[in-house]
Amino acid sequence: MPEMTSSRLMALWLFPKHFKPKQITREEKEWSNQLPDKRSIGYKHSRGCLREALSNFWKVDALEIPLIASPGKPPKLANGWGYVSISHCDDALLIGWSKYRLGLDIERADRQFAARSLSQRYFTELEQIELKQLNKKKLYTYTLQKWVKKEAAIKWQRGKLAKDLRQWEVSIDSKLAVHRRLGYKVNVFSLNYQAWIIGIASYNHINNISKLICLY
Repeated sequence: MPEMTSSRLMALWLFPKHFKPKQITREEKEWSNQLPDKRSIGYKHSRGCLREALSNFWKVDALEIPLIASPGKPPKLANGWGYVSISHCDDALLIGWSKYRLGLDIERADRQFAARSLSQRYFTELEQIELKQLNKKKLYTYTLQKWVKKEAAIKWQRGKLAKDLRQWEVSIDSKLAVHRRLGYKVNVFSLNYQAWIIGIASYNHINNISKLICLY
């Protein structure tokens, strides 16, 4: 088991889609063979990158990382090894590790979407009121920021997008997300990093997210 010092509260890795990870376990290969081609490629890429990142982080062989990573479920580590979260978009994979539970989301910063209709469909009444008076550019920016924070909070919760998206509420100037029904509260952050926007949910207070990121 790796030593988890106070200086290692969180680490983030950003992998391009073309990165070729080195190793996954025999069980993970068997699981990937049961998936459709596109999902199989994505599964092997995400689990392989996760193992590679943690292997370099702890100086432990990639296949010895006690990762529980069956398809369709959030990956997790054995007790005492901390917590992981992953998120992907069209051209990148984001991986995070922390001593404490965390959630991540990544989107292209230039992603095209109808900001007004998306916010009306998925955001709470309070969130919609905050966005109502914004011009088109600010509406796009704040909607995307809210989206990555809310998705990160859902992953932190280990919840479901369809069930919990409208339950998580994040006001524009707040770094706290609140689950209206269950009462959960978690710190949330967003960051524009190169071509992407990243959302993080964690009990930790993070001063400089960009310094946590290792770009492969």
